[in-house]
Amino acid sequence: MLPGQNGFDVCRKIKNNPDLKNIPIIILSAKNEEIDTMLGLELGADDYVSKPFSPKVLMSRIKAVLRRGKDADRSPKTLTFGEFTMEPERYILKKGEKIISLTLSEFGILKRLVTNKGKVLTRNQLLDDIHNDDAFVVDRNIDVHVAALRRKLGPNFNWIDTVRGVGYRFKSHIDEQIDNDMEIELEEVELSI
Repeated sequence: MLPGQNGFDVCRKIKNNPDLKNIPIIILSAKNEEIDTMLGLELGADDYVSKPFSPKVLMSRIKAVLRRGKDADRSPKTLTFGEFTMEPERYILKKGEKIISLTLSEFGILKRLVTNKGKVLTRNQLLDDIHNDDAFVVDRNIDVHVAALRRKLGPNFNWIDTVRGVGYRFKSHIDEQIDNDMEIELEEVELSI
């Protein structure tokens, strides 16, 4: 309802411009239909507030959007585990110097697991990281993607634990050390036998 173009077009232009795309956007609108809110958020708005609104609530929403922006600035440019290096901004996973080919969904799931090392994530939480507009996605699709990730990460070390009935967990440093110690102890036992 802006003169000349609507707010959705302005939002789309800002988010499609590489120099401006990181600017947070909160849409304030008299349009309060569910479809309007969904469209604004899908076009890249960080929040959508329908009129009338409380100035105190608006200030809280502004603070929340700014906090999320600070958290994004603090996210690491590279993630490492074992011999692997992950570059989230470039969608690259390397083992040493070799690039490991991942689908967009596999990359999103792996990034989420690695950034939450040691935490159990449910299949539904990981569903947010599947990017497939052409297919109906269910929580069991996660199992297929995790199996593919395990194959691509290699058989020598299982980085992703299954937590039965819940979801998946990426091994923390403590788990890695325990597994390494157990492997060494098993080798010593085999050598002594």
